[in-house]
Amino acid sequence: MRFKILGGVLFLLLASFSILGAEEKNDSSMKEVLEMNKKLLQRVESLEKRVVELEDEVAKTPVIPQSEPRTAFHPSLETPPQSSAESSQGGSPLKASQSSQLCLPVEAPQTAQLSPMPTNGQPSSSSVIAAIPTQISIASKPVKVPPSEDKPVKSKLGMNPYGYVKLDAIFDDSTAYPGNIGLYIPSEGVKKDDGKFYLTVNQTRLGVNIPSFQEGKAKVSGRLEYDFYGAYPNSVAPENKSEVMLRHAYVNLEWPDQDFSILGGQTWDVISPLNPNTLNYGPMLDSGNIGYRRPQLRLSKGFKASSNSKWTLQMAAVRTLGKSDVFLAGTGDAGIDAGSPTFQSRVAYSFPTYSKAAKAEIGIYGHSGAEEYDYLANGDNKKVFSRSTGFDVKVPLSKQFTIQGEGYSGQNLDTYYGGIGQGILVSTMGKNSGTIYSAINVASGTSANTDFLGVQALKSHGGWMELNFGPFKRWQWNVGFAMEKMDDDNLPGSARSKNDSRWINTFYDLNEATQVCLEFAHCTTSYKSLADGTNNRIQSALMYKF
Repeated sequence: MRFKILGGVLFLLLASFSILGAEEKNDSSMKEVLEMNKKLLQRVESLEKRVVELEDEVAKTPVIPQSEPRTAFHPSLETPPQSSAESSQGGSPLKASQSSQLCLPVEAPQTAQLSPMPTNGQPSSSSVIAAIPTQISIASKPVKVPPSEDKPVKSKLGMNPYGYVKLDAIFDDSTAYPGNIGLYIPSEGVKKDDGKFYLTVNQTRLGVNIPSFQEGKAKVSGRLEYDFYGAYPNSVAPENKSEVMLRHAYVNLEWPDQDFSILGGQTWDVISPLNPNTLNYGPMLDSGNIGYRRPQLRLSKGFKASSNSKWTLQMAAVRTLGKSDVFLAGTGDAGIDAGSPTFQSRVAYSFPTYSKAAKAEIGIYGHSGAEEYDYLANGDNKKVFSRSTGFDVKVPLSKQFTIQGEGYSGQNLDTYYGGIGQGILVSTMGKNSGTIYSAINVASGTSANTDFLGVQALKSHGGWMELNFGPFKRWQWNVGFAMEKMDDDNLPGSARSKNDSRWINTFYDLNEATQVCLEFAHCTTSYKSLADGTNNRIQSALMYKF
C-alpha cells in the first residue's frame, strides 16, 4: 500500500515539475507550486500514519467462526480471486481443510477526479490536491478461520470415468425372445415369420475406475459401472425411459508381493470368465455361454511356475439367486431360503505364446449351491442344487489372430443363463405336473400342495468357440459358434431341448473414439415336440467411447 502512496506522490511531483517548466519565468507561479508541494508532503505523512493505525486495528481483530469456509473478496472485483490450487483445478472450490485464510473486505477506493482546468490552462493548487484519493483501500492481514464441520463433498482419490454411448439397430426375420436381446427363438408353430425391428440405446454404459492407492503393503482399487437394461424384459417402462442397472460395484485389495487379492462387491462370476465378442447384449447366453454378475467375496492367489508362467487359484462365496413363488407355501427367493451361499472356484495356468507379453490361459472351474423350495406351510421343503463343471481357453497365436472358447456341463443353470432358460421340473399329481420353472419365466404356483411329488434339477451341457482377427488397420473381425443341449429325456413337449447360434461381425474405427459395427447371426431353437424356431438377425451399431 505504501508503494501505491509513493507512486501517487511521484505522479504529483512530475505534474508539479511540468507546471514549473511551463511557467519558469513566472515567479508567482513558482511560489504557488512550492507551497502546494509542502502541503502534499504533509498530507502524505498523515496518510502513512493512518495506514499504520489501520494495520494495528486489523491485527487485533478477533477470529469470527464461519458457518461455511469462504474467501471474501474486494467488492470492486467482478469475481472472487482464485488460489493457485483452484486455478490448477479449473476453478473448483477447495476443501474446507484447505481454506485456511480469510481476507476482510474494505471499502472500495474512490476514483480520483480532477477539477476542470482553468481558462489559462494552469491547474490550481487546490485542483491538484483534490485529485488525491480521500479513501485508500487497505489490504488486511490474513486471519485464520477454523474449518467448518460441513465440508464440501469431494473424493480424496482421483477417479477415471469411462464408458460409451451405443445405438443399436436390429432387424429379426422372426421373433427373438425377449426382444432387444436375442436369447432363444419361440417355436414357428406359435409365431411364424413374425419379423421385428428395434432401435435401442439401452446398452449405453457409464463407469468409474477408482485407481489403486497404497495402503500399507496393499493396493486398494475399485469400480462402479451401470447400463440401462434395468428390469428388462419385465420392466413396464417404455423404451425411451430406460431403467438404470448396476453392473459392477466392488473394491479390490491386492498385495503384489504375495500375488494375493481380496475382492468384495458385485462383478462377474469366477466360473466361465470369458465372453464372445458380439453386438448382441446377451453374448450367446442361454446358447452355450454361462456366467453372470452377482454379489461375492473372492480370494485370488498366484503361484509362480517359471519366469513367464504361473498358476492362479480363485475361490468365491456368492449370492445364490433362486426362483420365487414356485409353490403357494413358498417363502420367497429359494436361494435365500437355502441359508447358505453358493461356492465357486477356478484354477488356471497362464504362459507366453508368440511373445512374452502375449499370454495364453487355460482354466477349469466349478460351482455348487442349494435352492430350497417350501411346498407345505409347515416348512416341509425340497432342496435342489445348482452345479457346474467346465473349462475356458484363450490363446493368442499372433498379433492379429486369437482363439478362445468355453465348455461346461451342469444342472439347474437358469440363473447362470444356462439350460436355455430352464432350471427345475416340478412333478405333482395335479394340473401343474410337468411344469418347468426358471428365473426368467416362472409359472403359477401349485394350488394342491399336498399333491407334490418332487422337484428335479434339469441337466444340460454346452459351449462356444470364437476366432478373433485383427486389428487390420481400422478393422477387426470375429466369427463364432455356440450350442447348448438339454440332457433330460423326460422333458415335457413344450420344453426347449437345444439352442445353437452362429455369428460373424466386424468393427471399424472411424477414429479413436467412434466405432461402427455390423453383425449377422443365425439362431435355431429346437423343442421336445414343437416345431423349431429359427431367426436371422442383422444388427448394426454406432458407438462413441470415452
